[in-house]
Amino acid sequence: MAKYDEAIRLDPSHARAFGNRASTYNHLGQPERVLQDFGEAIRLDPDTSGFYGNRGQLFLNVGQTEQAIDDFNQAIKLSPEDAIAHYNRGFTHELLGQPERAMH
Repeated sequence: MAKYDEAIRLDPSHARAFGNRASTYNHLGQPERVLQDFGEAIRLDPDTSGFYGNRGQLFLNVGQTEQAIDDFNQAIKLSPEDAIAHYNRGFTHELLGQPERAMH
């Protein structure tokens, strides 16, 4: 964690450092910090689909399914070949009892 903090201190526009720190916070069970850092990573680099996919997974894990779907949709828009984002979006629709939407 200290290395990511140092990278961000040295270059506060380093989106990947925020994304990596968010993933570390996720492993530490700190969802608020995860959302904060993925939000900053997306603000700095809105064209990286992985940031949306990872944040969408967190939203799904904490029961914020509509936000999860929005992020999975954005990840797919940016990277149409992202099979994991497609799977996660379909899975979320299944959880919501929307099997017809899971197919699209």
